[in-house]
Amino acid sequence: HARNVLLDIFKQPENNQARCAICKAMTQLRITKQPPVNKEDFVGPIIDMLITEEDPAKAKLAGEAALIFDYDEISKQLEKPLTDNSLSVKSRINIIEALKLQPDMDAILKLMELQNDGEKQIVDAAEKTLQSLGIPVSRNAEVREQIADELKRKGKDEFLRDWLIRQEEQIRKLSADSQNWRDLYLSALTKLYDAVNDEGTRGKFLLENLVSPKSSLRLWALDKVEQWRVGTAPKLPDEIGPVLINLVSDPNRDVRLKTARLLCLMGEINSADTVLEQFEIEEDDEVKMELFAALSCACYFASLPNSDISVDAEIRKKTLNFAAQYLCDQQPEKAQR
Repeated sequence: HARNVLLDIFKQPENNQARCAICKAMTQLRITKQPPVNKEDFVGPIIDMLITEEDPAKAKLAGEAALIFDYDEISKQLEKPLTDNSLSVKSRINIIEALKLQPDMDAILKLMELQNDGEKQIVDAAEKTLQSLGIPVSRNAEVREQIADELKRKGKDEFLRDWLIRQEEQIRKLSADSQNWRDLYLSALTKLYDAVNDEGTRGKFLLENLVSPKSSLRLWALDKVEQWRVGTAPKLPDEIGPVLINLVSDPNRDVRLKTARLLCLMGEINSADTVLEQFEIEEDDEVKMELFAALSCACYFASLPNSDISVDAEIRKKTLNFAAQYLCDQQPEKAQR
């Protein structure tokens, strides 16, 4: 019954969010290599979404969902709308974008055929897609035929190998571009931060980035907190302490590592309870060792005569036991800690 409900919703253009959710779930099934039972039931709704969806980003979700099928399982249904002149140009371009995702030589050959289409927008979209896949394009029919013959001569195995190489190169390029833009943004952020003289404003600026959903911004803010802590005016805003304590359990491994190292410098923050809790479940060996160091620092600071914080005796005892274990470890750096 639930399956029938899903299939029924999938066919309803007005139920946009639900259709997108179904596509995302199907894409996840492809990643886990667990296709749905009787997956052919989903072909029709996928094609219908490609044809009816106005938003290209949402149509792309349908194209990605189509990847649970081998191309020969869905080729007829995908290719038929391409020659249906009763459909809008936008609908046909959605299909072209879906073909772009298919790692199959026949999908490329079908895109090449569209260079003969009578609709200029379709020709332009097909050529743009081919170029993005590293396939030469030409307005000359004989040259296009030669390109197609060369593809067929390679065979499907060689084509797939070339396709994978192109995809990996594109991923590397996108990754490099992303890193470049990230570096530029962080550089601009640093200039903005350095231009602020008021400590209260600086503290708020750091707090906003310490709780950012972007791990790169959290790491940037942690660097600035460390610089502040070891600088000539080491007194940090009180609000930063609780945020740092929460970051020891951050989902990002580098954030946890940097936070633990920072807490080693900040025994005045009463972090022992939270640090111990994370230490006992931490799976990364390097992070775990830094958490131990932060825990030791918290215990030491609490033991000082003028300390205004206290650490439970049980936590101190556990920390001493961890120290004993590290002293017996074969790795010298652990024994040193």
